[in-house]
Amino acid sequence: MIVSTRQNKFTLAYFEFLSYQLECCNSFNILFQSTRPPLHSLKKELEDLIKSIASDFMTLDYMKKTAPSKIDSTSSAFHVPLIQIYVGMAATATLCEMEADGAGETQSEQFDRFRTHCTDFLVEAILQIQKRFVLVAESEAKSEMSWEQYWRVIRDAKTVTGEQTYPSLMQFVSIIALFLFQTQQ
Repeated sequence: MIVSTRQNKFTLAYFEFLSYQLECCNSFNILFQSTRPPLHSLKKELEDLIKSIASDFMTLDYMKKTAPSKIDSTSSAFHVPLIQIYVGMAATATLCEMEADGAGETQSEQFDRFRTHCTDFLVEAILQIQKRFVLVAESEAKSEMSWEQYWRVIRDAKTVTGEQTYPSLMQFVSIIALFLFQTQQ
């Protein structure tokens, strides 16, 4: 069973697709995991990563008009047709080779299923990135705001799933604010 699975061209295409995606995420991961990540460049790198992933399966027009933090990867209205999804050079070559060998109706369904699985992976990748790294709150919180306004923006920041983004930070800030308020009286 393992040998037959390994010899399956679709299995090879899945591995090639995942390898391509790993390469896309690797440079950001190296930057993020460094002992002293340059915080000033993380936001841009993160936005570039989201755009890169989204460009593999979403329409160019939508990508141009939408900020990376606002991209709705789950909306199929902004997805390209399955045949146009980019799965990386190696996986594309494997799929072309399989199609040249003659794709029957059953194999055509397998091609669609493969591309659907790849799309599902890409959608989830963007959702996970947006959930873990909030780009909106930081851009809305400006240095010219008062202390209270700034922390209100951060307090009200929500993940794409509606959860508070910085619950631990806000507990800490609340303690500091209480302490500052008491010492001013």
